[in-house]
Formats: sequence, structure tokens, C-alpha cells
Amino acid sequence: MIGDSFVGAMEVPIAQKFHVRLEEMAARELPALTITTSAFGRGTTGQINQLALYDEYVRRLRSKLLVLVFGDNDFMDNSAFLDVFSMRWRLDLRCLPSVYAKRGKDGNVQLRPPDPNWASRLPQPHSAKLWRSHVVEWLVKRSYLAGWLNAKTNVLTSSPGGRPRSDHVAGYPEIAAPLRDTSRRWRPTARMGINDKFEKENPPPVFKEALAFTAFALDRFQERTQRDGASLVLLATHRMGQAGGRLTSYMKAMTEARDIPVINQYDYIVGRGNAVEDAHWAHDAQWNRPATNGRPKPCWNT
Repeated sequence: MIGDSFVGAMEVPIAQKFHVRLEEMAARELPALTITTSAFGRGTTGQINQLALYDEYVRRLRSKLLVLVFGDNDFMDNSAFLDVFSMRWRLDLRCLPSVYAKRGKDGNVQLRPPDPNWASRLPQPHSAKLWRSHVVEWLVKRSYLAGWLNAKTNVLTSSPGGRPRSDHVAGYPEIAAPLRDTSRRWRPTARMGINDKFEKENPPPVFKEALAFTAFALDRFQERTQRDGASLVLLATHRMGQAGGRLTSYMKAMTEARDIPVINQYDYIVGRGNAVEDAHWAHDAQWNRPATNGRPKPCWNT
């Protein structure tokens, strides 16, 4: 299994992680087979970044099956520009710590290796912002309530009149300038999440490029698994079903064109009359441990 934070699954104990549960289920239901599983997950990554996980760790295992865990945010994460603009990174777009994709001079997509000196180019936030971040970090470590409020602040949309995300990014010139050029004056606001732009009939160019980079990453994974004698499957998380029609259409078009089988978690849950909300934490999209006596426990008690 390769993926982002859904595979890392920091919200549950190791015994409850989905690949461990799968191994246990296989032992019960497929006793004639000996099935072992391994999982490699890194939060806030897309398939472009995850190629390095395959090359460094997975290939040597000689697996028979590779499962890419795919979420609605992976299209965005496969673009260095959108990844930076998502406010999870404060990076200089010219020197990044992970593998990304880029357009070559001939217009073709190619891999962009990580820059070993990326840490020396981190933009420095204003001292007042830095002081506030330290205070918030201190509170979150000591108070469940502060952690909950901080999570809410990060994920909820702002009220009308709220500051655009780009105003925050503008404090980091090395990020804002190249991103503004690439996105052709696209200025997202906090009232419409970055990922929501994929649902537009004609999304801005930087989003179309993210789709092309995602397709490129799937091609590279398919090349690797075919070379190494493994089968490739994509597991679409419940988030794909909750996200919107166009994102699902993009995923289906890419996988069907490459004959990559898709396991759709949303359809599986709904098709059995279950509630998708029971698959994840109440205030967090990450998978929860199996519910007991009704609804799962809230994530801040983990």
C-alpha cells in the first residue's frame, strides 16, 4: 500500500491500521493463501511524491500487488504550485524537498528531483506570525479544546469578507511571484477551497497541469509495476465519492485509459447500506478505528 496520511493513519493504533486489518481478514477468508501486507504513507503527498517511496522501499519487497490509495486532494498534491498554495508548506518553489513534476523545454512532463538545499531557502515569516504560531503550538500540546479549535480554524471556510489565501501567501514573495505567473492571475479565496476549483467546467491552467501531472504519475507507477512483475490497483477513498462529480470523472478517465482496476470505497460502503460518516472521524476525514456501540469516538480523544 502506498499513499498519504490515509496510509500513515496516525489517528489509530498499528493493530487498527487498514493494511493490518486486511491481512487479518485474508487469513480468515482466504486460508489457502499466505498474504502479507506492508504500508508506506507520507502525509500531504500525491502520486508524484510517492514514486520515491516505491523506488526506495517497495521495489525491494517484490510485491505481487501494489495498491495506490487515492484521495480527492491528490490531484492538488501532484502540483508543486497548488501544494505550496494549500498553505501546508512555506517553500520556495524553485527548490523543493520532494520529487515533483515539471514541464520540460519541449513541453513534455518530466520528473523534477528534490533540491538538497531546500531547507536553506525557507521563507521567513514575520516575527509576529512566528510568535503566534509558537503560542498556538504550545496551547495545542496542552489542551484538547485548543487542538479542536485550531483544527476547526484550519478546515472551515471563512465568512464573507475574509482575507484571500493569496494575501497570506503574498508575505512570501518567492512563493507568490512564480505562482501568480503560472496560475495566470488566479487568486483563490478561503471561501472556495483550492480543491474546489477542479469542479469548474474550465478550471484555471494550473489545475489542468495538475491533472496532467497526475496522469504522468500513474504512467510511471504502471511502468514500474509491469517491470517488477506486480499488478497495480487504485483504491479510491470515501473522499472521492464525497468530493464531487468532476474529480471522480477525472480519476475514472485516467484509470480506464490505463486499464487500472479501481476499488471504490464510497460505493462499497453505500452499496451495503452503511453510512460513510462512520468510516471517518467526526471532525477529520481520516479513517477511524471500527465503531463500537454506535458512532466512533471523536478524534481528539485518540
